[in-house]
Amino acid sequence: MDVEYVGRYLALKLAPLLCGVKPGVLLRASDSLTLGGRGHCELLRRNREEATRLWGLGCETLEDKEGTALVLFYSEELLSEELRDEGRRAFLSAWGYPSEVRGVSGHLEQLRRRFAAGGFPHEVGAFLGYPLKDVRGFVEGRPAGRCWGVGWKVYDEPEESLALARRHRRATEMMSLALRLGVSPAPAFAEISKRDNRKET
Repeated sequence: MDVEYVGRYLALKLAPLLCGVKPGVLLRASDSLTLGGRGHCELLRRNREEATRLWGLGCETLEDKEGTALVLFYSEELLSEELRDEGRRAFLSAWGYPSEVRGVSGHLEQLRRRFAAGGFPHEVGAFLGYPLKDVRGFVEGRPAGRCWGVGWKVYDEPEESLALARRHRRATEMMSLALRLGVSPAPAFAEISKRDNRKET
């Protein structure tokens, strides 16, 4: 039951990643939420590799404290493509990330170091596919515009951010529908990806 539950839980939480519209998703699990007497954090630690194996995802634990864990789930292909963007590379290099991209291991290693140093390195938004203008604006502490239902702070012209947020919501809604219909998470994301992995026009 644990693997099945964690698989369904992750399929919903990671829907934008599984459907190819985000390169990474940051997920915080807490043992304050329980299933069958065991906390989400414990269940995630025990079952995440099995739950993601068939999906071909990577996962990196960025924080692991008593009762909580912060895990980055990512697609190596999509994240590598994101990090090859010249503007993103230049932005991240200011915090010691590699200026050249050879896979994603170097960037993930520096991200782990940044988390281990304490605090929360907000440039992690660049690993999650958020528009660079929004990541940069948040890191710089600039006042954000008002955009409801986006899920992150939006800076400058909002159109790109709003379109991306719609794609995130659509992926989550379609995954939720597939799971309610009893479709197994692995084939569910594959079918959704075929239909919805496209840019809005």
